[in-house]
Amino acid sequence: GIPVVVVPDTEAEMDGTPCSITAGIRYVPAAFSVGLRFALYKNARLNLFEGGGPNTLMMFSDVPAEVFGLHEPAYSTCSASNLTTLGLLDSRTVQNTRMHWKRDPALILKCIRERI
Repeated sequence: GIPVVVVPDTEAEMDGTPCSITAGIRYVPAAFSVGLRFALYKNARLNLFEGGGPNTLMMFSDVPAEVFGLHEPAYSTCSASNLTTLGLLDSRTVQNTRMHWKRDPALILKCIRERI
């Protein structure tokens, strides 16, 4: 198999919220260092992200990535109209990062299979 490295959410690490991802190796130092985080991303065969935040780095690089769960109607910044205005269209690829509005497990597996 392919080794999995998990960079936990920075805010969750700061407030003590347990990481919900139990597979793979947790690498907490990368949660607090953009340089370490990007080094991991750059050396990965595929990067998977949920929501916003650190995935913005991917759009300015050639790092292979899939971003899921961008559409969150409860938040105006993640509404369909705002995402469309920003050009973050569902299934759009910027550099080597493909964005998806949903967090559908079947879609995630399909994207992994396509990329690996």
